[in-house]
Amino acid sequence: MLGLGLRINAHKYSSKAWTPSEISTLMWLDASDTDTITESSGSVSQWDDKSGNDNHVTQSTSADQPTTGTNTINNLNVINFDSSNSEFMNIDGNIFVNTDYEILAVVKKNSADRGYLFGGETAEFGKNLHFGWREDDLLRTSHYGNDLDGSVDGYIADGVGIISTKFDLDGDKCLAQNGSEIACIETQYPLTEYLNATIGRYTSLNYLNADVCEILVIDRLLTTNDRQKLEGYLAHKWGLTSNLPVNHPYKNKKPLV
Repeated sequence: MLGLGLRINAHKYSSKAWTPSEISTLMWLDASDTDTITESSGSVSQWDDKSGNDNHVTQSTSADQPTTGTNTINNLNVINFDSSNSEFMNIDGNIFVNTDYEILAVVKKNSADRGYLFGGETAEFGKNLHFGWREDDLLRTSHYGNDLDGSVDGYIADGVGIISTKFDLDGDKCLAQNGSEIACIETQYPLTEYLNATIGRYTSLNYLNADVCEILVIDRLLTTNDRQKLEGYLAHKWGLTSNLPVNHPYKNKKPLV
């Protein structure tokens, strides 16, 4: 009987680390999982989506391909986008059209320049999602119109953090950094079209100069609990727990299943 009790208690209190696979995601790009990266001599032609939705990102032009296998953060592989080489990757922008969504990403800027994580080419209201740094210390999310800017930490060497945005068709869109909301505005322009969508630039002028670690896209509004679990997962994985607010439920412990 004693042995049975020990087995029951061990099962009751056993747990495993929580990951985004515990929820439904629309796109999940993870540079630490090198099996998801197709490369030749370090130049990346495809970065596979881990969500199961096949929303892979690609770049067939070798001169525009970002690189892998050189830089690391917290001893994990990252993908480097070099703005001086105009590097970017193509995505299917339709996944963002006429829907609620949230984006969370871990990014290390490598200069004080402006640069966008997501962007497109169309200069019409509601037809160009762009999300990234409008200025060194100003984060922006927009659908080309109804711009939302939020003040963030400017570039520092080796500075890496979690940036996020959420869009509610019937409410607000918001920006956050490292688990703290920094700006919100009433939604005015839903995304009705998103052509020539990319990761790593907005138009042909605003290229991102950064190491991109992980990107998660969700096609709904997250519960507070799930959002905080994602923040905790990213922070512990990429060595960013000191950036989380002191009252964040996962500042001092990993989220568990």
